[in-house]
Amino acid sequence: MADNTRAGAGTTYRATAEASSSHPQDWGRALQVVVTDLAEQAERDGHGAPEANLLDTDVVIRFVRTEDGVTVTASVTTPPADAPATEH
Repeated sequence: MADNTRAGAGTTYRATAEASSSHPQDWGRALQVVVTDLAEQAERDGHGAPEANLLDTDVVIRFVRTEDGVTVTASVTTPPADAPATEH
């Protein structure tokens, strides 16, 4: 599931995936799905190539226990498209 909203500092993207286990070592696929979804959402909005969209950006991840495992939700806020690039 994907969702995005515009914030004063940029755009906030959200993605959700289900993991069928409550054991952290089994959450890799769900994490891959949400991180890929976040990067692709940002790319569609003009924030560049997917591999660069999340670099140097804080990603918030939430794990919620469900009856069958865990729901993984991640969100990220990108800077405005016209913001000057930062050097690291």
